[in-house]
Order: sequence, then C-alpha cells, then structure tokens
Amino acid sequence: MEHSQDTMTVLPIKLRSSEKERLKRIGSVKKRSPHWLIKEAIHQYLEQEELAEKFKQETIDRWEKYCQDNESVSDDKVMAWLDSWGKDHEKKAPL
Repeated sequence: MEHSQDTMTVLPIKLRSSEKERLKRIGSVKKRSPHWLIKEAIHQYLEQEELAEKFKQETIDRWEKYCQDNESVSDDKVMAWLDSWGKDHEKKAPL
C-alpha cells in the first residue's frame, strides 16, 4: 500500500510505563526507535484487520449468493478437484 501522498498526523497514546520499557528494550535489540516499533505494529495490525474484514465480507457475499441462487458445488466434485492437486493433469476448480 503506497503512502507517499498521505499527510502525517500526531496521535497521542497512553502506555503503561512497563510497556514503554519493553518498547525501549526491543528497540535497542532491533536498533529501532520505540516510535518506529509503534508505527510498524499499527501498520501490521491494520493490514491484518483489513484482510480479515475483506475475507469476512467475501464470505457473507458468497453466502448471500448461495441463498439467492441455491447453487453449490457437490462434495464429490470438490474432492475430485482436491485429489488432482500436484498431479500432471490438475483439474480446474469446480464452479
């Protein structure tokens, strides 16, 4: 995700003194500032949560489509597809 056009803003946070000390220790080991570690942790958390929400929404969308169309792929077709994985003539995913 590109951030070159983003403006920076200050977001004060309150940490326990023990958490601040932990950040300092980890930062020292990794040769990074506590500020960098906090930014990286937030970045990773946001990426993870956005992916989880995308997956959740895709699952809801698929369920709603199934409820409307009442169409599904049989277990036999799915198993035949999975059994073909890694073989010379791997099958395409069933629709």
